[in-house]
Amino acid sequence: MAVNLLISKRKFSKEESRQWGALIKAIVADGTMLRLLSKYAERDAAAKMLTP
Repeated sequence: MAVNLLISKRKFSKEESRQWGALIKAIVADGTMLRLLSKYAERDAAAKMLTP
C-alpha cells in the first residue's frame, strides 16, 4: 500500500525524513492509519485509501 508524505528539505534532514517514513509505514502496518481515516470516512472508503 502506498502512503505518501511530503517533507520540506529546508525543515527536515534526510535522517528525519527517513524516520517519518518509517513511522508512517509502522502506523499503516499496525492499523492506526486505518483507524484514524475511519474517523473521517466510512471504514470501506478508508480502507480503499490505503489500497494501491
